[in-house]
Amino acid sequence: MSTNPYHPGFGRSPSVLAGRDALIADVVDSLDGSGAGFGRLLVGDRGVGKTVLLNAIEGRARELGWAVVTRQIIRGSAVEGLLDALPDALEDSWGPRPKIRKLTAEVTVGINVGVAKVETKVSPKDTRAVSPAYALERNLTRIGEHCLEHRYGAGVLISLDEAHKLQPSEVEVLGSVMQVVIERRELPIVVLLAGLPDLIETLRAGGTFLERLERRQVGLLTAAQARTALTGAARTAGATVTPEAAALLADASGGYPYFVQIYGHATWDAAGGASTITAAHARAGIRGAAERIESLYAERWDSLPEGQQQYLSVMATFDEPASVADIARALDRTLQQLSPIRDRLIKDHHMIKAAGRGRLVFALPGFRAWLRASPSS
Repeated sequence: MSTNPYHPGFGRSPSVLAGRDALIADVVDSLDGSGAGFGRLLVGDRGVGKTVLLNAIEGRARELGWAVVTRQIIRGSAVEGLLDALPDALEDSWGPRPKIRKLTAEVTVGINVGVAKVETKVSPKDTRAVSPAYALERNLTRIGEHCLEHRYGAGVLISLDEAHKLQPSEVEVLGSVMQVVIERRELPIVVLLAGLPDLIETLRAGGTFLERLERRQVGLLTAAQARTALTGAARTAGATVTPEAAALLADASGGYPYFVQIYGHATWDAAGGASTITAAHARAGIRGAAERIESLYAERWDSLPEGQQQYLSVMATFDEPASVADIARALDRTLQQLSPIRDRLIKDHHMIKAAGRGRLVFALPGFRAWLRASPSS
């Protein structure tokens, strides 16, 4: 039996990346060697494949000769992490050639976290303490100028995942540095940020260049795209999926990429090595995946305080999109009283999202039905 071609798990790349061609092309087609850099924001809920999309874009950029600096944001580490990662990223992408050796030596930094200072080695005899912002701007400028002179149209892609975790001070530093390097000096530096929907508010609070980057929404797959992901993955392992089976699995997933992989994985196991995956296999897979998906729902539910659970329980009684006014009336509370609860469910827990003025929907497909059917809720 072939290895299961479905890869359930947050951040794991699927065998077939369906429905994201336009998003990838939007970034990759702009790496045209024109000299001026740019940026994009990739925004979406958990499990829609933002990290997978970053991986795909980074891979294509490397194929085009671009150096890639990739970081997952941990609170308070963004600027220092970029400074620390630059030399290795350049050498990994372009190799230890003489000019690159000289360049990486010049941008090597030492971080003194205690005083938030960075030492930039200008030459063996000239080392001085400077701010992280100054060090990052100087190093990116030097690298960008080097690219224009020696890299024949290539540049540096800076890819930041979990960018909604950026602190206001980091947004301010990164925004000011990128504005100088990308917008004013027009150097081939690209910044790509991916994060949850509150990334927009995070950047807006910083009031910087980053807020003006073009936004791309990473959402659910269409039914056709989900079927493509399911059938394409099976094909890589030498199996076929009947149209009826693909339709059943796509419908069960709700177009949620994480669920596509869970249902596909369970169905593959249920098929037991069969070369054709049928509707019977799909139904067995859906039943087999139920425990894992319900466990995810229960974990999210149990992490919420009672007031937020009550809000979601009442919201689930209404058709989507639910009216915030109807929820307030059902709870016998004012909109103002419920505003903090609603905001935490949106911004902190990402359980619900706005669907127009005064309207809400559940962010996690199938969660509303689970709430309505679960006696514990």
